[in-house]
Amino acid sequence: MKRILIITALFWVAATAVSLANGLAAKPKYVASLLDTIQINLADGASLTLQVKNTSQLKNFQKYSLDSLMVLLNKYVQQVESMSKSSPNGSAEISMTFYPAKDLNNPNAPEQIKIKMASGNSGSKQTWSANAGDLVKVEVDYEDDEDDDDHNGSVYVNVKTRNDSLRKEKMERKMNRRHRFFSTIDLGLNTFVNVPELNNSLYDLKPIGSRYISLNQYISTRIGGVKSPLKFRTGLELAFNNYMLDKNRRITDENNTTVFYNESTLSLEKSKLTTSSLNLPVIIELNFKDKNGKESFKIGGGGFVGYRLGSHTKIKYQSEGNTYKDKERGNYNLEDMQYGVNFLIGYKWINLFAKYNLNDLFKDNRGPKMNVVSFGFRI
Repeated sequence: MKRILIITALFWVAATAVSLANGLAAKPKYVASLLDTIQINLADGASLTLQVKNTSQLKNFQKYSLDSLMVLLNKYVQQVESMSKSSPNGSAEISMTFYPAKDLNNPNAPEQIKIKMASGNSGSKQTWSANAGDLVKVEVDYEDDEDDDDHNGSVYVNVKTRNDSLRKEKMERKMNRRHRFFSTIDLGLNTFVNVPELNNSLYDLKPIGSRYISLNQYISTRIGGVKSPLKFRTGLELAFNNYMLDKNRRITDENNTTVFYNESTLSLEKSKLTTSSLNLPVIIELNFKDKNGKESFKIGGGGFVGYRLGSHTKIKYQSEGNTYKDKERGNYNLEDMQYGVNFLIGYKWINLFAKYNLNDLFKDNRGPKMNVVSFGFRI
């Protein structure tokens, strides 16, 4: 009799859960996560747990006559009981298909419910499970101790709408694609390194004003199987480097040579050199995922080559109560081609980058020998 009660509970939960799933699928606005929980304690210590979005979802249960459905399913319960008793090892398995809408002449009932039920003994513990299509899964675990009237058991019900299944499948396909296109923005700072030892204070930069911005379009290719974290990345980067000079210093081109000097006639509010370039990066990275399949920790490195698109200097100053901004375009003896190494490290949405230009900023013997380092956050 105890086994019949457990099986009956399974059928009741499966039918009720399918009712909920159909109600959710019919109204897309209810496809959100199921938050409200209803727990029903049954005989022999078993419990039923139903999760719904809100209490209004309970109105879907009114579409069905569960008592009539239980009468229809009772004969299958008897078959399972009979097969279980006649099985040599005390286990039985049966697969059944029901047509409640046809049998009950109720168009609001589920059109078809497929249930596979199996029982198995492992010591004194029995496990029963029922599946209704691909939407409902019911599991029951309980202790089968004939000498103990206090039977502990639990029922777990997982209700998932078909729309949720399709959304999850689409997300998995997207995450498992071998090639992926994506865009990022780098926001950071620039600094000069390896500056000449003589008068090196001339090349000091204002940290906040020496900004680095890059608009990036990448293609990432997974190397290996679906679960491989190894990836190859390349693409295009449109980068802008601002070098804001500290104190009252300027940059000028004298006799085809770029020099830094102290301005003596004007009081400068701003003085900077700006360059723009188009870069081609090549990066190898390890990109690990968490248990939900989302990006977690990543680390990588590689190199880049680029070409200077343009450059100019700009100063801002006050004179006789007026504000002036002078902007002069020119190449300032900057190297047209540039190359270097880059690094990245990140965890979830926090991503850091660093770039080091291996070649000098200015052409040989046409400007001070120095290199550029850029670093910051990647969005």
